[in-house]
Amino acid sequence: MQTPLVRNAEVRDFEEIVELLKQLWPEKKINVRKVKKIFLEQSAKKDSYSTLVAEAKGKIVGLIIPSYRLNIHSEGVAVCIDELVVDKNCRSNGIGRALIEAGASFCRKRKIAGVSLTSAFHRKGAHIFYEKMGFEKVSFKFEKEV
Repeated sequence: MQTPLVRNAEVRDFEEIVELLKQLWPEKKINVRKVKKIFLEQSAKKDSYSTLVAEAKGKIVGLIIPSYRLNIHSEGVAVCIDELVVDKNCRSNGIGRALIEAGASFCRKRKIAGVSLTSAFHRKGAHIFYEKMGFEKVSFKFEKEV
């Protein structure tokens, strides 16, 4: 596979982004209308979000959405990768690495020291990949509906 082009997502990419999200969350029924509204809002808030896609041969094959916020623990801006997914048919071809490196480059330019992400327990292959990329397991994430 050719080296993917990592670029800012555009509205025209939305349908392919939804297909990637379906792979990320196979058990979730995605409300496309709500997700599009959020996508458009995030796209307008460049100081808080980036939505980057990896494109190869004219097809969107990966997605990373880091968010930025002030954080006391980090003593500055913290970056969290909210979503990261590579098309299941294109994995192990350097796409995830390219997406993470693009996110890391963005952080370095803004003097942001680190980044975090969460990953579901069942995504064992992703956990191995994250550790190879230098991420460390440091906590559990807890959620509750309210």
